[in-house]
Amino acid sequence: MQTISREEIKPLLQQPKGNCVSIYMPTHPVGTEVRQDPIRFKNLIKEAEAYLIDGGMETQEATALLQPAINLDTQEFWEQMGELGLAIFISQ
Repeated sequence: MQTISREEIKPLLQQPKGNCVSIYMPTHPVGTEVRQDPIRFKNLIKEAEAYLIDGGMETQEATALLQPAINLDTQEFWEQMGELGLAIFISQ
Protein backbone atom coordinates (compact mmCIF):
# COMPACT_ATOMS: atom_id res chain seq x y z
CA MET A 1 0.00 0.00 0.00
CA GLN A 2 1.29 3.43 -0.90
CA THR A 3 1.16 6.26 1.62
CA ILE A 4 0.76 9.79 0.28
CA SER A 5 3.71 12.09 0.90
CA ARG A 6 3.84 15.81 1.65
CA GLU A 7 5.17 16.45 -1.84
CA GLU A 8 2.12 14.74 -3.31
CA ILE A 9 -0.25 16.78 -1.15
CA LYS A 10 1.29 20.18 -1.98
CA PRO A 11 -0.19 20.39 -5.52
CA LEU A 12 -3.62 19.55 -4.09
CA LEU A 13 -3.39 22.44 -1.65
CA GLN A 14 -2.21 24.83 -4.35
CA GLN A 15 -4.99 23.95 -6.80
CA PRO A 16 -6.20 27.41 -7.82
CA LYS A 17 -9.38 26.70 -9.82
CA GLY A 18 -11.46 23.94 -11.26
CA ASN A 19 -13.33 20.99 -9.91
CA CYS A 20 -11.71 18.74 -7.34
CA VAL A 21 -13.00 15.41 -6.08
CA SER A 22 -12.07 13.63 -2.86
CA ILE A 23 -13.24 10.08 -2.26
CA TYR A 24 -12.78 8.42 1.12
CA MET A 25 -13.87 4.94 2.11
CA PRO A 26 -12.92 2.27 4.62
CA THR A 27 -11.53 -0.97 3.23
CA HIS A 28 -11.55 -4.49 4.57
CA PRO A 29 -8.60 -6.92 4.32
CA VAL A 30 -10.65 -10.08 4.95
CA GLY A 31 -14.17 -11.34 5.43
CA THR A 32 -17.41 -10.91 3.55
CA GLU A 33 -17.00 -7.11 3.50
CA VAL A 34 -14.08 -7.49 1.06
CA ARG A 35 -16.47 -8.29 -1.77
CA GLN A 36 -18.50 -5.17 -1.01
CA ASP A 37 -15.56 -2.74 -1.27
CA PRO A 38 -15.50 -2.58 -5.11
CA ILE A 39 -19.26 -2.04 -5.15
CA ARG A 40 -19.02 0.75 -2.58
CA PHE A 41 -16.20 2.31 -4.59
CA LYS A 42 -18.24 2.31 -7.80
CA ASN A 43 -21.16 3.85 -5.92
CA LEU A 44 -18.93 6.64 -4.58
CA ILE A 45 -17.66 7.35 -8.09
CA LYS A 46 -21.26 7.53 -9.37
CA GLU A 47 -22.12 9.85 -6.49
CA ALA A 48 -19.17 12.12 -7.30
CA GLU A 49 -20.21 12.15 -10.95
CA ALA A 50 -23.75 13.14 -9.98
CA TYR A 51 -22.42 16.02 -7.84
CA LEU A 52 -20.26 17.25 -10.70
CA ILE A 53 -23.16 17.11 -13.16
CA ASP A 54 -25.52 18.80 -10.68
CA GLY A 55 -22.87 21.50 -10.34
CA GLY A 56 -23.04 22.23 -14.05
CA MET A 57 -20.40 19.96 -15.54
CA GLU A 58 -21.23 18.06 -18.72
CA THR A 59 -21.56 14.28 -18.29
CA GLN A 60 -18.60 13.57 -20.57
CA GLU A 61 -16.40 16.03 -18.68
CA ALA A 62 -17.37 14.51 -15.33
CA THR A 63 -16.59 11.02 -16.59
CA ALA A 64 -13.26 12.18 -17.98
CA LEU A 65 -12.32 13.84 -14.68
CA LEU A 66 -13.17 10.66 -12.75
CA GLN A 67 -11.49 8.31 -15.26
CA PRO A 68 -8.29 7.88 -13.18
CA ALA A 69 -10.40 6.58 -10.29
CA ILE A 70 -12.48 4.40 -12.60
CA ASN A 71 -9.25 2.90 -13.99
CA LEU A 72 -8.16 1.86 -10.48
CA ASP A 73 -11.07 -0.54 -10.15
CA THR A 74 -9.24 -3.75 -11.03
CA GLN A 75 -8.85 -7.06 -9.26
CA GLU A 76 -5.15 -6.36 -8.74
CA PHE A 77 -5.97 -3.03 -7.07
CA TRP A 78 -8.39 -4.64 -4.63
CA GLU A 79 -6.03 -7.52 -3.87
CA GLN A 80 -3.42 -5.00 -2.67
CA MET A 81 -5.87 -3.10 -0.46
CA GLY A 82 -5.21 -3.14 3.25
CA GLU A 83 -7.32 -2.26 6.23
CA LEU A 84 -6.34 1.41 6.52
CA GLY A 85 -8.84 2.70 4.01
CA LEU A 86 -8.77 4.49 0.71
CA ALA A 87 -8.43 8.19 -0.11
CA ILE A 88 -8.48 9.44 -3.70
CA PHE A 89 -7.90 13.03 -4.78
CA ILE A 90 -8.68 14.11 -8.33
CA SER A 91 -8.40 17.49 -9.98
CA GLN A 92 -8.09 18.83 -13.49
